[in-house]
Amino acid sequence: MMFRKETEFQETEIGKIPKDWKIERLGHLINYVKGKKPKKLYDQKINENSLPYLTAEYMRGLEAPKWCNPEEDPNIIKVNSDDVIMIWDGSYAGHVFTGFNGALASTMIKIVPKYNNLDKKFMYYYLTISFQRLRGTTIGTGVPHINKKIFEELYIPLPPSEEQKRIANILSMIDSGIEIVDRVVAKLEGMKRALLNELLTGRIRVREENGKLTFYKETEFQETEIGEMPKDWKIEKLKNIVIKAKMGGTPRSTVREYWGGDIPFAKVEDITSSHKYLFKTSTTITKLGLENSNAWIIPKDSLLITIYGTLGAVAINKIELATNQAIVGIIPRKDIVDVEYLYYWYSFFQPNWNKYVKKSTQPNLTLEIVTNSKLPLPSIKEQKRITDILSTIDSSIELYYREKEKLLRLRRGLMGVLLTGRVRVVSDVRDVGVVV
Repeated sequence: MMFRKETEFQETEIGKIPKDWKIERLGHLINYVKGKKPKKLYDQKINENSLPYLTAEYMRGLEAPKWCNPEEDPNIIKVNSDDVIMIWDGSYAGHVFTGFNGALASTMIKIVPKYNNLDKKFMYYYLTISFQRLRGTTIGTGVPHINKKIFEELYIPLPPSEEQKRIANILSMIDSGIEIVDRVVAKLEGMKRALLNELLTGRIRVREENGKLTFYKETEFQETEIGEMPKDWKIEKLKNIVIKAKMGGTPRSTVREYWGGDIPFAKVEDITSSHKYLFKTSTTITKLGLENSNAWIIPKDSLLITIYGTLGAVAINKIELATNQAIVGIIPRKDIVDVEYLYYWYSFFQPNWNKYVKKSTQPNLTLEIVTNSKLPLPSIKEQKRITDILSTIDSSIELYYREKEKLLRLRRGLMGVLLTGRVRVVSDVRDVGVVV
């Protein structure tokens, strides 16, 4: 397959498209059916015919699947990996999926082209870029849902059938590359979790021999408040091994002079979107904003822990910054504890914060809860040996994340030009032009 730049366009209801393309309303081209909740759901497969119940959370990788038995419930709506699924109801309304086998949830629809002039995969990619348009038209005072009239009247471009397939194949190849990266990252993350569990509880120890790190199994343990730990490790409260631990603050949002300055200002989403290190923030404040709030300058190579919203997310800031009150900045005593070790311990510890949350409208942690938390403390040398091993895995994961981001940028760019016909996909070398 080859590309050429299109030069001849027609004006349509959806903007300029090639002269030989058509447009049609989606409702004229497709049928769709809503899913049905099975009569009974199981936590595990009960036989070889069991199907996963395709909920939004499961398809987004946020929860394990529930299973249903088609023999018990013949009225469920089955979908195959080539079917196109759209979430119709709920906070994820408008998201589009393909590549799943299972039983369709009651909050979703399966979309089926009526005619051969609309390729399923091409339709999937076009609906993907129409997401924001559909999201902006959800209705309902309780659970939002897609506006049926607007959905059915959505215009879709129709290149020749073979060109639809060529466009879909190119975008599918990129998606396959993204899936491969995701599988590798999942394996590395699994390896990292296993090592965190062994290294941070001392069941596997690390020592240096002839300039190389080697593992050995620990046999002598002590019972502690946080579980079984090696006899030569200490248990310390966080507040005893830091120079400073303090929440941030937010300048008044109505005072323009407090915002848009030179001081990076971290929020919870900045922490959760960083893989380990925080190099930049989405917002900045001025010196005046800093002086008129509880925000403070946290030196680089400190630990940041979120205490509202997402509890216990952690990052190491690689720049000086300030934070809002939902983040605790922690400056470690470097002679006692390595900041990378703190990062890995609190990453490992994160699921346990729910035991300590302060109950309110929104569950949250407090500075006191965080600073009174206990952690195991090997020697500073062993801490660094542990973090060297875990950092090696993290470095590999980061490389794959960068590759994925490149593929996602390529995907976005190609969708923008291929699905609008600005760049054409041709099969004959005689049709190739210069693409610039």
